[in-house]
Amino acid sequence: ENAQHMRFWPVTITPALNTYELVYDHDVTMQPIMRPERLDLSSEGMFSRVIAYLESQTEAHHYKDFRTRTVELLKEGYLQQSHVAKKLGISVATLRRRLQDEQSSYRELAEMVRMQEARYLLEKGHSVASVTDHLDYSDIRSFNRAFKRWKGLTPAAYAQKYQHIAAV
Repeated sequence: ENAQHMRFWPVTITPALNTYELVYDHDVTMQPIMRPERLDLSSEGMFSRVIAYLESQTEAHHYKDFRTRTVELLKEGYLQQSHVAKKLGISVATLRRRLQDEQSSYRELAEMVRMQEARYLLEKGHSVASVTDHLDYSDIRSFNRAFKRWKGLTPAAYAQKYQHIAAV
């Protein structure tokens, strides 16, 4: 999990990998560097440049609404509301309020993401039991009820429609 102070980086930082890659923009590297005599090296000057940089990066990160950012985190595997709130740097109560302001709820988004994943796995030929386990349902019956409520048919019936495609 990335440290909170590293959230402004526009990439995922994954420690303990065997290799790392540094990607940079050639045009940016060709820009002239300010001469030191024109650069305010006082602590106030340094802090103001760091703050301005962090604010510009933070604004770019926060252009998406909370609904979109929550769905992205759910798809990345952050299924617990507390984990999503922590990744967004807010409390669970604030996440609930922000989603409510956007006419949404965590439960609704989590179910939507789970059902999209269920449909995908069933269409690819996975068994109902393996999809139930993958999506962390307590048992097959609860998954069956949720799927039928969402799609109007059981997961097995849905999978049967795609059985010939998965075999190809």
